[in-house]
Amino acid sequence: MEGIYLRTLLSNLLGEDDLLAAYEASDGLCLPHFHQALTLVRSRNIFEALVSAQHAIWERLVTHLSEFVRKSDHRFRGEPWGEESDAWLRAIAALAGARPDQGQS
Repeated sequence: MEGIYLRTLLSNLLGEDDLLAAYEASDGLCLPHFHQALTLVRSRNIFEALVSAQHAIWERLVTHLSEFVRKSDHRFRGEPWGEESDAWLRAIAALAGARPDQGQS
């Protein structure tokens, strides 16, 4: 099923329904699935779009991780948590994949 889902993603990534923008706004693929997707790509345009989008997703995650680390410092503990509060969990999921009961890839 993973292969079917990845092929569907790749074949529609640059389509008219703006899937690329939705993908960029998501948490993207975990590293194992991203690697699997790259092995299925047959178009340079799709390859470049996928890599660029995933790079932007991971850059956003790095920014959230940096803010998580900063706010974990005792000097900043009074600052409210935002979307960075679960960045460490998202980073683990991005590297290894989420647990099946979490429903993320």
